[in-house]
Amino acid sequence: MRPDPNSVSRSRPSDCEMTRRNVVLFWLATPVAIILLLGGVLSGRDRLAFRDVSHFYIPLYQYVAERCHDEWLPLWNPLDQTGIPLVGETTTAVFYPVRYVLFSLPTSASLAVAWYVAIHLVIASLTAVVAARAMKVGRPASMLAGVMYPMSGSIWFLYTNPPYLVAAAWMPLVMAMLLKSGGDDRGKRIVIGGSAMAMMILGGDPQAALHTMMLCSAVMIWRLIRRTVTTASLAVLMLVPMLAACLSAPQLAASLSWSNQSDRVSPDLEARRFTAPIVGGKRHQAQQYSLPPWHIAELVTPNAYGSMLPVYRRLSRLIPGDGRVWTPSIYLGMLAAIALLDRLLRLRSQRIDAPLGIAIASLALASGHFGLVWWIQASTGVMSQVDSSVGGPYWLLYQFFPGYDSFRYPAKWLTFFSLAVAILSAQWLDAGRWKFVKFSLRLVAIVLASGFTVVLYLGWFWLPNHTATPLPFDVFWGPLDFVGGLKEIRISIVHSVIVLLAIRFLVRWSAARHWTRAKTAEVFCLLTLLDLSMVAIGNTYTVNVASEDRLLSSATVERPDGVHRWMRTQADGGWPEIWQRSADEDRLLEVEVSQRLSWFGRWHLTHNAAVLNNMVSIDSKSMAVFWNSAKIDSQSMLPGQRRSHWKQIRHRYRVDGVIHSNDKSAVVDAKSLQLVDVAFWADQPIKQETRQGQMIIRPVYQDGHWTARCRIDDDAAWQPIAVQSHDELMQSTTVPEGMGEVEFRYRPWWLVPSLAVCVFAWMISLLLALRVCTVSGKHRRLSIS
Repeated sequence: MRPDPNSVSRSRPSDCEMTRRNVVLFWLATPVAIILLLGGVLSGRDRLAFRDVSHFYIPLYQYVAERCHDEWLPLWNPLDQTGIPLVGETTTAVFYPVRYVLFSLPTSASLAVAWYVAIHLVIASLTAVVAARAMKVGRPASMLAGVMYPMSGSIWFLYTNPPYLVAAAWMPLVMAMLLKSGGDDRGKRIVIGGSAMAMMILGGDPQAALHTMMLCSAVMIWRLIRRTVTTASLAVLMLVPMLAACLSAPQLAASLSWSNQSDRVSPDLEARRFTAPIVGGKRHQAQQYSLPPWHIAELVTPNAYGSMLPVYRRLSRLIPGDGRVWTPSIYLGMLAAIALLDRLLRLRSQRIDAPLGIAIASLALASGHFGLVWWIQASTGVMSQVDSSVGGPYWLLYQFFPGYDSFRYPAKWLTFFSLAVAILSAQWLDAGRWKFVKFSLRLVAIVLASGFTVVLYLGWFWLPNHTATPLPFDVFWGPLDFVGGLKEIRISIVHSVIVLLAIRFLVRWSAARHWTRAKTAEVFCLLTLLDLSMVAIGNTYTVNVASEDRLLSSATVERPDGVHRWMRTQADGGWPEIWQRSADEDRLLEVEVSQRLSWFGRWHLTHNAAVLNNMVSIDSKSMAVFWNSAKIDSQSMLPGQRRSHWKQIRHRYRVDGVIHSNDKSAVVDAKSLQLVDVAFWADQPIKQETRQGQMIIRPVYQDGHWTARCRIDDDAAWQPIAVQSHDELMQSTTVPEGMGEVEFRYRPWWLVPSLAVCVFAWMISLLLALRVCTVSGKHRRLSIS
């Protein structure tokens, strides 16, 4: 006897009850998964490694925290080059509240960075849910966006570049407030959206804030054409960036002041828009980290081309034009691939909405120099002298959008692609489209089968016939391991097949059991969380803190005392030549220790040492001109003349210490770990200030905000004197006769007015927030009564 379906439905929890369960699940599942995946670094046992998070931001944020502890508002950084504005270099995030609080705690910088990353991944999850809800996704299905967005390859791997992760964490909240339609909550949207955009700017990535406004403005223009936009939404679109600018006024003022002197805003010497860019030139640098079209395969399998490290197995390196890798994978989960494919197959019946439009536009922009001309070049071999980006959306932005040529790296658009696909997938789940995905499942299965066939062919037929073909190598990770790369791709495809089968099983099982939408959303979210967690484990690179400390202590390098400023030099690449010839599972540890020993990036900041030619986020035009002229002048010199040339430069800028590394290596323990061969040596100390008559010359960069004053003695009044640029990297001032004391001060003109605007804006925002909360509370009580 079959049961009465009505009695069965009455015995199940209601959709409302399941919704509450989903809310609890969301609040716990995704944050817990993030904490568990980062458990090693959050406990202090390991630290995050690889790229900028290690050699750039750990020492930088430690230095900023120390400066903030010693003075209420540090403005000048004397340890990088001949000095640069500390606040003006936006990535320092001096004003960002989360950085300030975390790094003021009595913990190590590496542990603080780990929690910094984890907190922003959790924020990204929360804001993605808000964005999905703003797009009218039901509460249970919106959980999927909260899982998919922070765990996607494009967002998770931003742990290697914390300022971009901060912007990615707050960006969904801004887009939710800007694109939300309907309702009478204009004030709430302005306050929340403006505050979130201010966090993006204060956290160190104003470019992401600009990208957000560009995309949202495009959506609003489309809605305006279709007459579906309200006056309130247009007001929010205008007032949110205005409020954000006021809330972050000191950071914006400092950044604009410094960026006006950046080498990125210098005129492009390549005047023609259609000619191929000069390698190393401004256009060439701007197009780095473009997403090649063949990496779309990563939507259906996470590791479609093999890994980069610690053993070099990235087989896409063999494809001409693959370029530098921004993220190991753009994978968002198998469910995202199915949802996106199903949505594209229904373009005729359903119009392009905001999430799909943003996904298509951002992916096209992320392709960078792979423009229309590139497709012609790749298919026909003609037009080789034409810029490959011509005809592409990134080329249009770079050439015609005012000021956009000062930005770079097209792959920064991938964060918007990840968010759009996550929301699109949540919409797809909410609409119940998972019940009708047989065709999409079959297409994905065919793609995976085709990929597996190609891998088998390469391993069984191609490889035996090309064993003598020289393979490329990486200066850090060694020669390309072709066999190992094929194995990793096979494992990745098997992973995708298992998830695909699980989805197919859940589709059939949920239909047979008549699951509610809430329960279906819950199960699919858990499956996606498991899917993406497995991928995130392989894309999180860490080193053991104890092992690193042991190697550092065993490879101690003597550093002379009394050095005012250092300069890094290298011979034959500067890294151990053995790294290129051999592979080692411990190579990441070797690289990290070697970078610390040689003060690569900004590790010199941990020793409170100044370096003339260190790495910074934004170089000044003066520094670029100096190095270009210095290198050009030295190229035509004989060895003896070249040594004298660089010695004069060191003396001129008071560089009395040299850090030199070469391609030799040192064995440091029984396992034969290879570290860089680095040596520190010092010249005779050089006097800091030089007097030529009444002129004082200082090896300090003049960005326009250095002032000076002088007086005869302690009882006399101060007299202001002008400070000017002496050359590209130094400043000078002329002291009147009889003056015995001179004082130099860094006083940016924008500091007081921007702080006043900022304080006033935050006070107004807090008052508006209190008013919004009060009105919302009244409405809630009235609705209950």
